[in-house]
Amino acid sequence: MTVTEKNALLFSLLILSGNLFQFVSSATACTPVVYAFRHAEDLNGPPTTLKPVGMEHASLYVEMITAFEIAKSYCPVKFVYSISQIKPAGEVGTTNPFFTARPLANVIMNLDPITEIDNKRIDEFLETSNIGAARFRNMMLSKVGVGSSVALFWTSQGLPNLGRAMAPGFNIPETPKPPRNASYIFKFNGSDGFIAPLKPDQYVQCFNWANFRAQGDMSSSKYYCGDANNGNLSDLIEAKYLYKLHGRICHTSGLSPIANSGYYGYCVSP
Repeated sequence: MTVTEKNALLFSLLILSGNLFQFVSSATACTPVVYAFRHAEDLNGPPTTLKPVGMEHASLYVEMITAFEIAKSYCPVKFVYSISQIKPAGEVGTTNPFFTARPLANVIMNLDPITEIDNKRIDEFLETSNIGAARFRNMMLSKVGVGSSVALFWTSQGLPNLGRAMAPGFNIPETPKPPRNASYIFKFNGSDGFIAPLKPDQYVQCFNWANFRAQGDMSSSKYYCGDANNGNLSDLIEAKYLYKLHGRICHTSGLSPIANSGYYGYCVSP
């Protein structure tokens, strides 16, 4: 199955998710959230670019978010944002968040990721001279206020600023930098703000392959949740097996443990 075929299958899953939410919402209202993710595995530039495993990682956000929002009764993502590929002053910036967000944005919105607010480019640090943290947060509130969730794709350097913008006082550590499988989920409080995650590693992205498994041996139900040192999808995965990768978002508590593995444990999912 090619990445294109996988995305077509995931699009069908997303449509099913939307129909399911319409049914569920008649009895129970969904909870709007804002997801914040770091960009996928990349190669240093210039120019910056995603690795093959990073491109596959980017394609997994459709299924990871869809499965998670169904399980948690969170509102479907309807808006996908990324920092701009061009910095506020006009110089070329990193492209990696944009290309990580692109598969999800193409499925959700049939558009590329949103990279501007008020005709100003979104900068990773949300500097006051450009958009500013307060304006960005108000924009997110306007989106979730109508029952929609939002997905944001960012750099590790900018995530601490983004976290403080979403929930003043919330601290995403700058060092060590956030792992690539981090999943920061900000719940809408129903009126004027967001509830910060209980702790930075509350949720992580987990995959059906781990570094201790043989090449091509992807599990059909176990999703391995790497710790801070194993948050990246490995370059060890041969290109011919990348199509077999799948992912889920799981809480770091309640996982089945794996001793001395570099993983928090694994969660179980179809």
